[in-house]
Amino acid sequence: MPRVLVVDDSPVERKLAVRLLQQCESWEIREASDGKEALDWLQKESFTLILSDICMPEMGGLELLDQVNLRYPGLPLVAMTSQGSEELAVSALEQGAASYLPKRLIGRDLIEVVHRVLEASQEVRKHDKLQQSLTCCQQVYQLTNDLPLVSSIVQEVQKLAGRLGQVGQGTLIQIGVAIEEAVLNAMIHGNLEVSSELRERPDNAFYDLIHARSRQEPYKDRRVQFQIRISPEELHLIIRDEGPGFDVSKLPDPTDTDRLGLSSGRGILLMRAFMDEVEYDANGNQVTMRKLFEKPVSTDEVSEQELLCTTTA
Repeated sequence: MPRVLVVDDSPVERKLAVRLLQQCESWEIREASDGKEALDWLQKESFTLILSDICMPEMGGLELLDQVNLRYPGLPLVAMTSQGSEELAVSALEQGAASYLPKRLIGRDLIEVVHRVLEASQEVRKHDKLQQSLTCCQQVYQLTNDLPLVSSIVQEVQKLAGRLGQVGQGTLIQIGVAIEEAVLNAMIHGNLEVSSELRERPDNAFYDLIHARSRQEPYKDRRVQFQIRISPEELHLIIRDEGPGFDVSKLPDPTDTDRLGLSSGRGILLMRAFMDEVEYDANGNQVTMRKLFEKPVSTDEVSEQELLCTTTA
């Protein structure tokens, strides 16, 4: 049963909103005269939605919204605004309010606005619950040579790895670095055929050539295929470009002390350091990377290990 908290310092306007909401007999309604009283209610009961005035003494609607976002993320707040406070309504939306309603339209639109927000909130909760049931995910992308796309694909994989693999922040960062290096290699060195040796020059020749070839044929029409398969056990990636490839046997050793200060080879060094497996195909167009996720150790397993160590000692 939805439970709505109405927050307004004006008893007349608060009672009006409550009477309108009570037309929906399945809704439970609570009242608060300002933000502080609203927070007291939130500590005592769980709510489905907050309907709050913006301008109030003690604690106003914007401050209440900040506290709700901090303490009760996902709880929607609909801001009510008086005439002349449109800028505050915009501020509320920018701070995360689910919707807003001018007080002069409460009699006509209140029920509809609350219904819409409740339905949207319910769909979000259903989606979150569905995502918690996800056990395996496989996706395939055809990426243009648009370098800003790389950060988006990294974030997507990190999000899935964090959910399915239950890995720590440090591992997620390493996975992100390895993916970024692999995709950038495919775009820049594979599809655009820009040599990393240009980075050693003091001018902008490296980036100038990237910019030029991203608009020239045949380079601009080439794509990077990015395949991901992720489960609680492992992350499996295949990244393939449409360039001419290279002789994998001639890859310089990135750990060679004479080359550690150079840009070329650094990406492969990071990929091999952060992933459990990194393998190129014979043509040099495709790299396969694999990351195994460590199974979280249960409390029982820890106790058994401690007992074994104690017994052995």
